Amino acid sequence: PGDCSVRLRHRPFELDIQAQGRIIQRLNSRHFLNFEQHREKSDMRSQKQRSSNLLDATDIDSSDLWEEAFGEHIDSKPWGPSAVGMDVVFEHAPV
Repeated sequence: PGDCSVRLRHRPFELDIQAQGRIIQRLNSRHFLNFEQHREKSDMRSQKQRSSNLLDATDIDSSDLWEEAFGEHIDSKPWGPSAVGMDVVFEHAPV
């Protein structure tokens, strides 16, 4: 409390959190920030038709991209899968 600061860089996006002049946490320092974009089922078909050497999880198992079942409840996802991922580093944390 009191002697804390945050350093924000916008290109590429990085956020450092400091306490008492020492960085304690870094967000996106390895630049893994990823937003999975909303899409429609027809977009998925056209993506699969394009030739590409890239592979993602939806290429391996696309069985629950548009709806998931939790017991008897079915959760529909009208825009397909969506996720946000980012690397977080806790500096000086014992491993």
